Amino acid sequence: MRVSDSSVPAQVATRALSLAVRFSIFVASFDSEPLGPLATEPNTNPLPLSRPTVIIRDEGGIVDVVAPTLGFTTRSMLLDGTPGNLANASFFNPVQFFSGQAVIQWRSSIAAIPPSDASGRIGVFVEANDDNVAKDVWKITYEPSGILTIGGAPGPNIGIVGYTPGTPTQFRLVLDLDKHTYTLSVNGALAASGNLDAQLGFNHTVFENINRFSEANYPALAVDDVNISVTAPIDFEN
Repeated sequence: MRVSDSSVPAQVATRALSLAVRFSIFVASFDSEPLGPLATEPNTNPLPLSRPTVIIRDEGGIVDVVAPTLGFTTRSMLLDGTPGNLANASFFNPVQFFSGQAVIQWRSSIAAIPPSDASGRIGVFVEANDDNVAKDVWKITYEPSGILTIGGAPGPNIGIVGYTPGTPTQFRLVLDLDKHTYTLSVNGALAASGNLDAQLGFNHTVFENINRFSEANYPALAVDDVNISVTAPIDFEN
């Protein structure tokens, strides 16, 4: 029989545990937003966030909540650079992720086929913060050829599927930050997969219409149902 001294504090063994937890960072449908210029919210607010964290409107640039348009039946976010201007809505994560899995979902519709000088300038850009410099991790753009094209580090640019102006397209992008790979589904079907730059993280997502460097009138881009979630390891002691 073993007798212990009750005056001696019990020793409890602890060990570090790591569990993968999925959480939504952004859920933005714009249905509850007033019509007109879209507001932002800080990424320090409680999750999930429902608005972009940064918006850039050059003089004449438009980032508005609009009534049903371009095939959408509910309100959406409209980005229209207008000639010589930029329209940009960025969704910055609270932190940059280097591990785990990120899922970025949205629907978008473009008003028309862009002019020839708009190549690479209208679409969605997934960005890393590399020593305070934004770098493309992955991107998809509406090309003057009528083809959706993906690219980013390490490249190359690849045309994947055609698009129809005025008809919303549904996208689901999965970034595996541990395996450094991505998969893209378009309208529910697998459209592309490939590798990511192993040195870059996932910092923010940008919806952009870069009409700043052209006198041509680029078509507006409507976006709805932005949903960004992350499955990441959370460490704690047991």
